[in-house]
Amino acid sequence: MLSKQPDQQLHDELIKRTNKLGLTAYPFLPKEGTPYPFMVVSYVQVNPYPTKTRLLGSVSAQVDVWGTIEDRRLVSDWIGRLMEEYSMIRHLDDREWSLDLSSPTQIIKDDSTDEMLYHGILDLTFKFR
Repeated sequence: MLSKQPDQQLHDELIKRTNKLGLTAYPFLPKEGTPYPFMVVSYVQVNPYPTKTRLLGSVSAQVDVWGTIEDRRLVSDWIGRLMEEYSMIRHLDDREWSLDLSSPTQIIKDDSTDEMLYHGILDLTFKFR
């Protein structure tokens, strides 16, 4: 059986670790009415550096944490917990991983729904080999 591609390895691990921490995680925006807070993996992109023997490179991923207007502190706390948890990703299947600890985060107000929300954004960069 072939091992997963780097983007799928990371995608699955982000969701698994987030759920393990107690924050519900989805691979896409859930249906309307889903309780807040929750996490979504918005995208994953491979930036390859091919060699003669194996694929090396980095993976960029955006993770979004959504909370109600009353949950700004909760969104901030989740961002911190997720960054700490994700920084411990070291081995997935046959690859070694490391999080670029300078990966930025932000929290913005979002009025794209009927209620005002807080939207935490983690722009992650992982190196793999």
